[in-house]
Amino acid sequence: MGVGLVMLGLLMDWHWLWGIFFLLWALSDLRSEVTYLFEPIYKKTNPLLYWLILMIWLGLSVYSIFSYVAY
Repeated sequence: MGVGLVMLGLLMDWHWLWGIFFLLWALSDLRSEVTYLFEPIYKKTNPLLYWLILMIWLGLSVYSIFSYVAY
């Protein structure tokens, strides 16, 4: 189902769908206290980088969702 949604989002040019994916990704990372960029980043061992990456995911989510609303 996830792959189907990604394909549909690409074909229909739905940026808000990417915003939802980024939001779900950030919420999952908050729960697990680990995020992934090129390698796992653990909140315990590298909190500054962890929060920086998480803020980027949340920022991309907000931008993607609200760029659709403003459009």
